[in-house]
Amino acid sequence: MAVTFESATIVVEADAAVDYVNLGFDGATHLPNDGKAHGPLSGISSQALVFYTSGETHPPKTFYAAKPEVVFSSDTVHLTEGGPADRKLTATDENDKTAHWESPGL
Repeated sequence: MAVTFESATIVVEADAAVDYVNLGFDGATHLPNDGKAHGPLSGISSQALVFYTSGETHPPKTFYAAKPEVVFSSDTVHLTEGGPADRKLTATDENDKTAHWESPGL
């Protein structure tokens, strides 16, 4: 499974404990949780690595792309959730198209 971004602008508005998100492709390896637009970016993400502001308390957590596969083209995509107690990281565009990365455990 994978989430594909084609010239998409990514805005990270994740859980307050999130420092930054790494989607694993060029330009998207250090997306700060700052509510600002980053992009346009293109690439494929099969997993997302989430880093937390309190790294000693909460080590980085891996989320894996879940079905169905989603392609975001020239959209603004908002990343939400992804906190230490969350089971998913969610991407939603302005047309309410949604993709998820899921964590197998807490």
